[in-house]
Parts: sequence; structure tokens; C-alpha cells
Amino acid sequence: MPRIAKEPDLEFQAALGDKLRSARLRARLSQEELAFAADVSPRHVSNIERGLTNPGVVQIARLAHVLRLQPGSLMPRIDQEGRPVRDT
Repeated sequence: MPRIAKEPDLEFQAALGDKLRSARLRARLSQEELAFAADVSPRHVSNIERGLTNPGVVQIARLAHVLRLQPGSLMPRIDQEGRPVRDT
């Protein structure tokens, strides 16, 4: 039976998406360019950036590699209550 995402999960996905979008824009790459180089679909990159999907560790590592980042740098910071902090 699939697990239903809870609000903190969705907040984490949204925060991760914000970090990915910021890193992609700093690298001056389009979603399509990043997707091609990381061997994922452009739709998947779009969904990650919009917080609609939870990427796997391998996908995070591939995206980070293309962006010349450590995979952990795409992970959101966590506040004292254990909730992700969205960088704005």
C-alpha cells in the first residue's frame, strides 16, 4: 500500500526543489540542459523543482554532479522543530 505524503514531507520536497532551482539558475542551465546532462527527464526536473516529486538519492547525486555540487548541498536545512527551511 503506498504511503500518503504528510505535510512535512511536502515541505521538504518543496525546499529541496527551491535549492535545485537556485543551483540550476546559478549554473545558467535550463531544465532541459540539466535533465539531459543528468540523464533524467525534463519533466522530472520540473516536478522536483515544483516540489511535486521526491527524487531518489541517485537522481540527487546525478543532478548535483552536473551542477558541480556535493549532493548534500541540495538538501534543505532543518529548523529546531525538524521542519525544512525554505531558502528565499
